[in-house]
Amino acid sequence: MQFGLFQQQTATLIMTQQLRQAINLLQYSTTDLSAFILEQALENPSLEGKDLTGYIDNMFGHIDNLVAERAELGARVNRVEMIENRLMEQNVFAKRIMSDNEDVDLERVIIDLTTQESVHRAALAVGARVIQPSLIDFL
Repeated sequence: MQFGLFQQQTATLIMTQQLRQAINLLQYSTTDLSAFILEQALENPSLEGKDLTGYIDNMFGHIDNLVAERAELGARVNRVEMIENRLMEQNVFAKRIMSDNEDVDLERVIIDLTTQESVHRAALAVGARVIQPSLIDFL
């Protein structure tokens, strides 16, 4: 007999171009990020301040989305670990209950067996005395 509770959870994160950019930008320190923004502004002179501000706002929006996704993933991992711990505890509890129900107290079984053997031998001895054949029984 096998008891068990099985659950499988997966999480999928779609890697869009903006999300990849946000992940790459998360790796920068504040000074590196400022240098990157300045470099982008110098490489593309047609960028205006408001375009750059929009780009930065967009980037921070993606960073916020990434943080939210990571938080949700962390919460899911915590739930999976909690379920796993509960299942392990239930497995131990179920094995203990099965052991209590099915295992034998060896000392008690040996005593009962010895008692039953003694009763059986005594019954055979009484039966042998009662049915002792005599010479008259054969005549």
